[in-house]
Amino acid sequence: IITVVEFLKDTQITKKQNDLLDIIKTSSDNLLEIINDILDFSKIEAGQVELEYNNFNFKEEINTVLKPLEIRSKEKNLTLDLMIDDHIPSILNGDVLRIKQIIINLVNNAIKFTQDGGIIIEIKETSCKDGRHCIVFKVKDSGIGISSENQKKLFKSFSQTDASSTRKYGGTGLGLAISKNLVEMMGGNITVESQTNKGSTFSFSLQLNAPSEQKPKKKIKKTKYKDSLESKIILVVDDNEINRKVAKMTLSKFGHQTDLAVNGIEAYQKYLERHYDIILMDVHMPEMDGIETTTMIRKHEKEDKITNPIPIVAMTAAAMKGDKERFLEAGMNEYISKPFKIADLERILQLIFR
Repeated sequence: IITVVEFLKDTQITKKQNDLLDIIKTSSDNLLEIINDILDFSKIEAGQVELEYNNFNFKEEINTVLKPLEIRSKEKNLTLDLMIDDHIPSILNGDVLRIKQIIINLVNNAIKFTQDGGIIIEIKETSCKDGRHCIVFKVKDSGIGISSENQKKLFKSFSQTDASSTRKYGGTGLGLAISKNLVEMMGGNITVESQTNKGSTFSFSLQLNAPSEQKPKKKIKKTKYKDSLESKIILVVDDNEINRKVAKMTLSKFGHQTDLAVNGIEAYQKYLERHYDIILMDVHMPEMDGIETTTMIRKHEKEDKITNPIPIVAMTAAAMKGDKERFLEAGMNEYISKPFKIADLERILQLIFR
């Protein structure tokens, strides 16, 4: 829905039609956020979440994650200020994606429940043992606040302070529960101080490591997509007709030629008949799934002594713990989560062909 709306907004439409599409897109984005929260919490409860520790530039990542949140706060005429302790090292080691997820949850909540004033994010380092870095994050808002009675409901799954909050502000009531679980997985804790109509301060602490020997990952330089890649011949394998149509529309927009296959058997046959630059392979399909098909392709390349194997990207709607390793073991190069947006597909193609 989201991708097709993006395409429709690029066509010749009236202002009223554009406004209606904006409503569809906003509602779809909200629904996707709810689904992702439920999936995230389900994975946490099932023990399917593993932390990935990497070196990262602390201040740079914090500033990056706050940029879209600044836009949201400005839309409500709220200020969003960041204060970072100068003593925090520039490079630290931890799961930066999960840290950013917690920050997004807390700042989004602060923006949602604040009508006047603004939000202040304070980040300080406190004393820590074993050469680690104890970082304390505080998100202060001037919003509606939370009574002492309702504070007891916070951090519980599917819980909001009262039914009127759900009706007025939306959401699943999972954001704080997810944040609490992630913070505790990283050896920290999360607390709240608040009074009704006097704002709230959510604080969480994390124990981060000093940088390991690995170098921080370099960011891929952003280029205009259309200028960055030559036209490619791409095989899209998916048993869902709508998914195939949307993928073809997206790839055609970037000037690529696209063939379609409805299952692994058809995909393997097409692979034998034509040279493709890349295969986008759905994982779950009837008759022959994406992993079986990839295994057959890799076996054929080995038997024919092909020195330049075709890149294969897994497409999956339910990536769980161990799936990435399973995809790579089968011979896939990368994977992309469904539903993907145009920017997601752009990113994965740049990664493969850079």
